[in-house]
Order: sequence, then structure tokens, then C-alpha cells
Amino acid sequence: MPYALCAGICVAVGYEYIYFFGGDTGNTAQKVEKLIAAINAETNESIKNKLILEKNALQLSHPGFNRHVIQFNTTTNTCFVMEPFPLMRRLPPQY
Repeated sequence: MPYALCAGICVAVGYEYIYFFGGDTGNTAQKVEKLIAAINAETNESIKNKLILEKNALQLSHPGFNRHVIQFNTTTNTCFVMEPFPLMRRLPPQY
């Protein structure tokens, strides 16, 4: 895969191809998880509240899932990133 992908949809086509539609690279989720760990470890309420606001802002500004289609060839173990799929809308995940 050209990049990590989570929460996408995939479908096998024949014996040779798997198509991945959309999904999330997980960059925002990793940042949110680090902030949650920092919030849980923090004892200073002022700093804790600042971290909570930072986490909330990060979640609200999530760019949503991408619209790319990745074709994975199971025979050659290669991927091809196709043009964005026009009918797939970018929707942010619900928290």
C-alpha cells in the first residue's frame, strides 16, 4: 500500500485485484490518541483543559476520508492510486 489506510471500504475483483475506496490515513487519529494520553496523565487542571480544547479542535477540523481509489494487484503485489472518485463525498468521521 502506498500509505496506511483505515475505515475504508474494499472489494475483491476476481482473483487478482482488491480495490480500496476512500478511507483515512489515521494521521488525525494518532494525534488525538496522543492528546488523550497526555490529558489522562496531566494533573494540572489548567493544562488539562488546554489539551482538551486542542483535542476538540483537532477532531472538528478533521479533513474527512479521502476520495482516492487504490487498486492492489495480488499477483504482482503492486498498488496503483487512481484519480479521486467523483461520487464519493468527503465526510468527517463522527465522534
